[in-house]
Parts: sequence; C-alpha cells; structure tokens
Amino acid sequence: MIVSTGTSCFKPIQPDRLFKGKEISYQEHTPSTNLRAHIHCYWELKSLQRLLEPFVYYVVSDGCIDIFFDVNNPCAIDIMGLSNSYHTFTLPHHFHYMGIRFLPGTFASLFKLDVSELTGACLPLNEVNRKLYQQLNETILRSSYVSGTRFNRLIHPFVMALDALFTRIITDHPPQTDFRFSLALDQMLSDKGSTAIEQLQVPVSPRHLRRLFKFYVGESPKAFSKIVRFQNLLNLQPTKETLKREKFFYDLGYYDQAHFIKEFKTIYGLTPNIAFK
Repeated sequence: MIVSTGTSCFKPIQPDRLFKGKEISYQEHTPSTNLRAHIHCYWELKSLQRLLEPFVYYVVSDGCIDIFFDVNNPCAIDIMGLSNSYHTFTLPHHFHYMGIRFLPGTFASLFKLDVSELTGACLPLNEVNRKLYQQLNETILRSSYVSGTRFNRLIHPFVMALDALFTRIITDHPPQTDFRFSLALDQMLSDKGSTAIEQLQVPVSPRHLRRLFKFYVGESPKAFSKIVRFQNLLNLQPTKETLKREKFFYDLGYYDQAHFIKEFKTIYGLTPNIAFK
C-alpha cells in the first residue's frame, strides 16, 4: 500500500536572528494550498544594499531538502540535502537568492529519488535530476523577464511560476510514499521527536524502517528525531531567560542541560546563550 505523507504539523524554522541588524532580508512565501503538504515555503534571501564585506550565512538543520538559485543567474541551481549539523555559506557583497523548501519525505516521493545520496551535500541540481533542472531553469528565465531589472527583482512572479510548475508536476506524477514510512513519520512528528524507534507503532522491523527513512528523508529515524526535537524547541520561541527559568528542553526528551547544549550547538552552530541573547 502506498499513501501520501502528512507533514502539515511540522513547521521548520530558519532563524533570522543570525543576521538581524545587518542590511539583509530573509522572507518566506507560502505556496498555494494544493502544494502545502509537499512544500513548506519558497524563501528569499537578499542583500538590501552592497555589503562592505562578504556575508557568512548560517543554515540550521531543519530536516528538509532545499533547491535554491541565484535570481540573477538562473543557470546556477543547487540542491541541498538533509544535514545533521549547521552549514555556513559565504555569500558575496551583493546577492539575491530564492529557494524551495520541501517538507521531509516529499522530495523522494515526488521524484522517486533516494535522498540519502544528498545527505550532508550541496550539489548542482542538473547532476541530481536533469529534467527538474531544465523545468526550473525555464521557469526562472521566464519569471526574470517579468520581475524587473537586475538587483531589483520582484519575487511574486517567481512564486506564481513555481506554484504553477509544481502543481503541474504533482498532477502529472502524483507523489507516492510507502505507508509504513508515513505512519512512522506521522508518529515522530506528533511526538515531537521524543519516541524511540522501537516504540513506533508500525508494521515493519526497525532495520527496514531505517532503510525507509534513509530513502525518504536521508537519515536514520534516530538522527532525524534529533532534528525534529530541535525544531520543536525553536517553535517554542525560547529566550535566554525562559530557557533558564522553565527548562522546557527536558519536556522534549533532552537528558540534561549538558546534553541539550551539546546537541543544540551541533545543529545551530552557536550555544543557546549566544543564539537567544
């Protein structure tokens, strides 16, 4: 039996506090209703003016797969797989990027691709899926003519064009997912990553479930649950003060404060005290 995954309860966050106060804008745009079970958002990252020095952009682990491109260079389209730790990208003095953030499990379902090959990697899309690269390249080129001049492009034509493209892809090739993976993923997201793999109520052995998770999200259930737990912490919008006072990280399954700080730094790139100061 094959069904679609249900990931609507998962709200991945890329914190903008990492560049607050700088001349940089990060925005997320919601896709059309029919795509929201597959695509979390289209995102836009751009410099508002020429920066005095290159910008180091932090990307925290969110369990998703992203395709992103340079708005001013539609031939440069990359794909980034799931990562267990934060990544940094050194961007030039002036930049304008846009991306598509696929919810966990959906990219593999849409394109019948084993995403474990993408884990921890950032690759040119044309090396991973040539057809999708060509479709996106054509879509971006058409949208570029509508959106305006270099360094002053409007994002709305891109959003509308991407909605139309992925609606067509889903209509022509409906995504399908192994129902055992879907059951396990739904439980893991509902339990906020706190359930051990042996406790998941699914009709499959832990060993085979690990293979399913590798195929659909790119990592083992245990590794993915850490990201889910971390993202649920971010959704609580903690501050330095509330973390110290309420210590709600215990409710998410962290053993103690040292365990929480170590795992947080691996995924975020900073300690909680610095991240939430």
